[in-house]
Amino acid sequence: MWAKIKLMLAVLKKGKELADPAGWKNTQVMTNVIASVITAALASFAPGWDLSEGTILLVSGVISGVLAIINIYFTYATSKKVGVQ
Repeated sequence: MWAKIKLMLAVLKKGKELADPAGWKNTQVMTNVIASVITAALASFAPGWDLSEGTILLVSGVISGVLAIINIYFTYATSKKVGVQ
């Protein structure tokens, strides 16, 4: 397990990238699409679910945060030009 985590972190270094970056960039785009659909669905249907405004904000914030982390990872992992030192 630690070996896989080490490999996932290794591609974040500047000058490194995942194999088949084009395929991973497509995954990143799909992540953005999914985030948009979830956000739109939550905004559209949540008022009928009898949830408090705080709960709706919490759920949407957690989803947005997780997807932002995934997006940042894919940005660094699929480019040799950006990354951490």
